Amino acid sequence: MKKSVLSLVFCLLCIYNIAQNPIYSGYIDGNDYSGIKDETLSGITCTYSSPYWKERLNFIPTEETPVFTVHINLIVLQKNNGTGNFDVTFTSMYDSAIIFLNNTYNNLQNLPTTEIQNCFHSNGTYGPQYIPSTKIQFSYDLYFVKNSYWWNFKNGWLCPSGEPINANWLRQLDSLINADTSIIPGINVYFPEDSIAYDSLMLGFSPSSFISAACSESPSIIDMNSRLRIYIPNTYIKYLKAIKDYPDTSLATIRSWIMWGLSSALAHEIGHSLWLDHIAPYQHGWNECTHSIMHQAFDAPRNWLPPSEIGQMHRALHVTSIKRCISPNTYFPNSPYIVDTYQLWDFNIRAYSDIIIENNGILELTCSLQMPQKAKIIVKNGGKLLVNGGIISSYGNYLWQGIEVWGNRDLSQYPESNQGVIELKNGATIENARCAITTCQKDAEGNILWDYTGGIIHAKDANFINNRKAIEFLSYHNILPNGSEIAKKYFSCFPLLFHIGALLVNNSTESGDKEKTLSVLAEAKELFVRVKTESEDAELVQLSICMEAYCALMMGNPNEVIELLEGTRKKIISNETLLASAYQMVGKSNEAKMILQVAIYQHMCNLFKALTDYLILCTDNPEQFDKTLKRANDIAEAFDLKKLHPSFLIMLYNVAAQGYMMLGSKERALEILEKYTELVTGDIYPLQLKGDEYFNLIDQWIEELNLGIAPPRNEKIIRKSIADGVINNPVFSTLADEIRFKRIAEKLKNNC
Repeated sequence: MKKSVLSLVFCLLCIYNIAQNPIYSGYIDGNDYSGIKDETLSGITCTYSSPYWKERLNFIPTEETPVFTVHINLIVLQKNNGTGNFDVTFTSMYDSAIIFLNNTYNNLQNLPTTEIQNCFHSNGTYGPQYIPSTKIQFSYDLYFVKNSYWWNFKNGWLCPSGEPINANWLRQLDSLINADTSIIPGINVYFPEDSIAYDSLMLGFSPSSFISAACSESPSIIDMNSRLRIYIPNTYIKYLKAIKDYPDTSLATIRSWIMWGLSSALAHEIGHSLWLDHIAPYQHGWNECTHSIMHQAFDAPRNWLPPSEIGQMHRALHVTSIKRCISPNTYFPNSPYIVDTYQLWDFNIRAYSDIIIENNGILELTCSLQMPQKAKIIVKNGGKLLVNGGIISSYGNYLWQGIEVWGNRDLSQYPESNQGVIELKNGATIENARCAITTCQKDAEGNILWDYTGGIIHAKDANFINNRKAIEFLSYHNILPNGSEIAKKYFSCFPLLFHIGALLVNNSTESGDKEKTLSVLAEAKELFVRVKTESEDAELVQLSICMEAYCALMMGNPNEVIELLEGTRKKIISNETLLASAYQMVGKSNEAKMILQVAIYQHMCNLFKALTDYLILCTDNPEQFDKTLKRANDIAEAFDLKKLHPSFLIMLYNVAAQGYMMLGSKERALEILEKYTELVTGDIYPLQLKGDEYFNLIDQWIEELNLGIAPPRNEKIIRKSIADGVINNPVFSTLADEIRFKRIAEKLKNNC
C-alpha cells in the first residue's frame, strides 16, 4: 500500500502538546548511537579535501533554494497471522505523522532570547542564527510485512549499525526490500515489537519494562550503495499500554499521542540519516540546546536547527549515500551551480542542476560527478573544466545532456582565455551523455548558436563510454589543426575519426587555395579509409565508404568512385518492412511505426536527391527535364519540404535554374531563382534534420545519426554559400543586367 507526499496543514500541532502526551518520556534514542562516520580516504583520486565541499556553510539554503524530497519507507512488522502491530486501518495515523514531520522541517521556530546562549555559542561568527525552513520534505510509502521472526524485537538489536553483517534479522529483510525494484529506494524505517511485552499485555498484565528509544544509521561518504535504516521498536506496545493505563482517555486521543511521538522520533532519527549528530559544531554541545531537533529528550521543544546544521544536511544530499533516497528525476533548472573561482571537487558528488563555469572560473574534478538527465555543464569563454582522473556520468538509467564548451568564432584560440576550455587527463572519463562534449553554445531547444563556436578540447588518456555522441566539433576558422591533433591521439576511436573526417570535408574549401583544399580532402579520405577497414560497426563502415567516394570525386578521381560504389546499385532489398513486421508481432507497434517512418523518410530523401541529380542530366531532353522537375516538385509538396527539409529544395531550385539557362529559357530560370530567393531569405534557419507532424517518431533516430542533426558549418558560411551559388555562378552571368536578377542578388547579399 503506497502513499504520496501530503502537504495539508495539520492543526493538531496546537492541540496535542507535549504535556498532554504521558506515554512519551525519556530519551528519543539510545546512548550507543554510532555517530557520524569519519571522512576517510578512498582510492587514489577521491581525497575528500575540497575546502568548498567540506564547509557546511556553503550549503545553507536560501529563499531561492528549491525543496528536496527525500523518500522514506515505513515498514510495519506483524506476526504471521497479521496481529501484533498496527494494520491498514491505522493508515491515517501514519499520514498525520508525515504531515507533522514535514511541518517540523519546514516551519522551524526562532530561538527565544533566553536560549540563544545555550544553543548558539558562536554568536553569528559561524553562520546565521535562524532560517525558517530546511528546504527538505519527505514522501513515503507504507508497507505491512507478516513475519513473526522479523516482528520480534527480541531477535535483534536496537541500532541498525550494531547488527552483525551476517545477521538474519532485519538486515536480511532490508536486503530483500532493497532488491525489490517495485519499492522506491529510501530510508527504511522498521517498526518491530517486543514479544515478551506484547504477550504480557495480551495476558492482561502491564509490562514492567521495554525499550522505548529509537536508533538510526548515518549516511556513508565512501559507500554510495550503503542503505539507511531506522529502528523504532514497540510503538504498538505503547499504544496498547496507554489504552490499559488510561481507560478514561478516548482512543482518538491515544492515537494522537502515538502519532505525535512517531513524528517526533522520525524528525530526530532522520536528522541522523541526514548526517547530523547530537552536537552542532561551533554552536552547542551534547543535549545543551533543548530547542534543537537533535536534542534527545522527548519533552524538549525540538523545533529549531542551527542553519549550519541545515547546511550539513544539504551537503549530505550531495556527497553521501542519502542521495540514493532522492528521485533520479530530480532536476532544478533555475538553480545552477556557479563556479567563478578555482574549485576542487574531490568528493563523490551528485548534482541536481546545471553547472556553469564562468570567466576566470576553474573547476577541477578528481572523483565522481553524477548529473541529472536534463542537466548540462557549461564552460563559458575564459572558464576551464579540468577532469583530472575523475568520472562524469549520469545518476540513473538515462543519458544526461553533456558538456558545452563555449567559444567566440571571431576570436583566436590563442590565448586560450578567449574561449572555453576543457582538459581531460589521467584516465578522465565522460559517460552516459547525449553528447559528451560540444564545442559551442546551444539554446534551450538545442539549436546551435554559430557565433559561439571555438571551444577548446585537450584530451589525453581519456575515456568516452556509452555516449550517444562522444565529441561534436562545430565549424571554426582554426579548428582544423586541432582536429588533426585529436585524430592522432584517438586513432582507434572510429566514430570520432569519422566526425573529424566529415568536419575536414565540410571546411576543406575555406582557405580558398586549391592545393590546400586537395590536401585537406586527402587527409579526410585517409581517416575514412581507416574507419572502413578497421571498424566493426557496419553502418559506420558504409557511411565511410560513401564519404571516401565523395572525397575521391572532389579530388577529380571518378574512376575510383566507380570502383568503390559500382556494386551498390544492385542492392534492392530493404529490411525495414521485415523489422517492422517483427516488432508488430511482438506487440511493439510504436517501434514498428518508428522503423517505417525512418524508412519512408530515408527513401524520400534519397529519391529527391536522385531526381535533383538526374535533372541536370536531362538538359539534352527538354521534355524529360520538365517531367523530372514536376515530379520533384510534387514530392516536395507532398512532404512539405519547405518546412521539413528546405536544403533539398535549395539544391533543386539552383540546379533547375541552371538547367533552364542551358536550355536557353532565361524567363523560366528567373522564375526559379525568385522562388530560390524567397525560400533562402525566409524563416528556414538553422538548417538541420528534424521531423514534423507526419514524421513524429524519428527524432531519436536523427539524434543517433553519426553525422549529427546540423550541418558542420556555421550559419554565416552557409548563407554566403547560398548567395554565391547564384551571384558568382558563371551560368547566370548573362542575367547580370536583368532588373529581376539584380533584385535577386540584392536580397541574397542582404541575407548573408
